[in-house]
Amino acid sequence: MAKTNVLAQAGKDFLVFIATDQTIEGETYKWKLIGGQRSGGFSIKADDIDASYKGSGGWKTSLQGMKEWTVDLDGVYGASDEGTTELEKIATSGEGREFALVYPDKSYRVGLGILTEFGVDAPHDDVITYKGSIKGQGELSDVKTSFSAEA
Repeated sequence: MAKTNVLAQAGKDFLVFIATDQTIEGETYKWKLIGGQRSGGFSIKADDIDASYKGSGGWKTSLQGMKEWTVDLDGVYGASDEGTTELEKIATSGEGREFALVYPDKSYRVGLGILTEFGVDAPHDDVITYKGSIKGQGELSDVKTSFSAEA
């Protein structure tokens, strides 16, 4: 069996940014880190279309249907954090924003998303935290190189 070299990456270096000033056609964004992130990740999934037929020997066959992407994140809440403030703003306005999903090597993906959940938890014996869910609106970009928050 052939060996593969997989370079592990620290999850702490995967970050989600939100566009605060955006020019959609020209693709110039002012990015803000959504601060205090503790965990975050994204998933891409597709509907399963049953394409089975009598001649398939009793085995199911499928086609990939409509695709979607989502991001779930949570973190320590900071009232003065601009990225978290932007999340709160779109939680009530319903407007879509561009989000950047940045990998540890600074490669990234970009997509338009809406916030479908935003919550704050304030226990008496711990820090205030937030959690949110972003649902993509259309395609998530292919992986690009060299993310810059000033892009």
